[in-house]
Amino acid sequence: MSSVVPHKIERRTSAHAEIRDDLIVVEEPLEIRLGYGPVGDRNQLSLSVTMRTPGNDEELAIGFLYSEQIISSASDFLSVKYCDDVGKQEQRENVMRVELAPYVKLDPALFKRNFY
Repeated sequence: MSSVVPHKIERRTSAHAEIRDDLIVVEEPLEIRLGYGPVGDRNQLSLSVTMRTPGNDEELAIGFLYSEQIISSASDFLSVKYCDDVGKQEQRENVMRVELAPYVKLDPALFKRNFY
């Protein structure tokens, strides 16, 4: 997926207007899901949805987890990849699942946010 797409714009000056090609940045949501818990009893948590320009999604997800102090080093996660359990292909590329190491303690209640 490209992070920019061509688009026709109308450019106006005081003297005239012209139609020309331009590029606009794509913005799409990225859902970050966590797999966590003991090896025989994994759980899933939908942690966050953020808007981003597609590309480098793995790094974005890992950086987000680091900034939220869910992980502190690369050994705290086992894998990061697009989810296979979503419907359409375009949705698949907007959902990342990070598998945390079994020893990483996670209290889902700490990440529950309500907006009114």
